[in-house]
Amino acid sequence: YVAAKVWQSLARAEPIDVYPLLRPFALGLCIMFFPTFVLGTINTVLSPVVKGCNQLMETQTFDMNEYRAQK
Repeated sequence: YVAAKVWQSLARAEPIDVYPLLRPFALGLCIMFFPTFVLGTINTVLSPVVKGCNQLMETQTFDMNEYRAQK
């Protein structure tokens, strides 16, 4: 992509625009660091919800085991 854009600019005797050529590199960086930035952010934001739901599940499971023992 980059080589084609540079070749077109050279063939037309125009100056090479650098900013449009940075877009593929920016997309590549976004794809490369997706697990770190996006998934890490989602895991950080939702961790209190996950911990709360896990605690609720453990208490309810414990109550069911106690109920079975009493029965």
